[in-house]
Amino acid sequence: MILQMIIIYIMPIAFTIMICVKQHNRLVWLFNSLLLLAFTIWIFQAGAWDLVYWYRYIMLLIAIFAVVMTGIKNQALPWIQGRYKFDIFISGALALFFIVNSFNIMDNYSYEGKVMHIASPLQDGVFMVVQGGGGTGLNYHAAYPPQRYAMDIVELAYYTSRAKGIMPKALSDYVIYETPIYSPCNGVVTSVENNLPDMKIGATDKDNATGNHVAIQCEETDATLYLAHMKTGTVEVAEGDVLQVGERLGQVGNSGNTSEPHLHIHAELDGNGVPLLINDRFLKRNSLLKMQ
Repeated sequence: MILQMIIIYIMPIAFTIMICVKQHNRLVWLFNSLLLLAFTIWIFQAGAWDLVYWYRYIMLLIAIFAVVMTGIKNQALPWIQGRYKFDIFISGALALFFIVNSFNIMDNYSYEGKVMHIASPLQDGVFMVVQGGGGTGLNYHAAYPPQRYAMDIVELAYYTSRAKGIMPKALSDYVIYETPIYSPCNGVVTSVENNLPDMKIGATDKDNATGNHVAIQCEETDATLYLAHMKTGTVEVAEGDVLQVGERLGQVGNSGNTSEPHLHIHAELDGNGVPLLINDRFLKRNSLLKMQ
């Protein structure tokens, strides 16, 4: 979490300050500006903005404003003067790295194979995908074939933050905790777990990765849909139950192999992940699901 905060919230400020201080010449300014924009665009896509969601847009605007204003300020500088080759090499190499990674992330916006269309399992709130997409650039689940298109979803308060504080210890401080979960499809319940404890923040149950969960065999597909990390004792369905879209399944909790309260959802068929379209949208990291 600390490293995430440094990369997402501190480094853009550092790169912005770097182009605002006195530059050796316009060529150094140009490469430093390229680095700032390349990094900002990359972190805009790749960062999980669940601490302060709207800051990603503010950061982008600040970077553009800084480049424009320092460009005006430095237009009287010569293009080449003094010692500059090392500065240009470092800034250029880093900028190229972030540009390449930004293009690679675009592959994460797509999916392969037949999709499963489902309704939203969450209602009445603003929800954000913190892990999601078709590749590891936006979704660490993608490294594990059965969960290639899995999503981890949190809830935001006032389009801002998922919790009261950065990493609070109380489960109730997480906005999504105890939020009701509803069946996203018509189908039959194939598996249920309801008695595993909610884990404390910082503790995980790796022996029961999905924790309390409901697995559903949705209509018109052979894939199995999993909704995981539910609150202990809140699961309201049993194996064999026939479900309709919108039936209540339970509540979001923190059971299983999880770092904090969130809803994990994925579908798999024959050991491979199946792409999910929620309300006809393929959601990626930082996608918002606004439900009334």
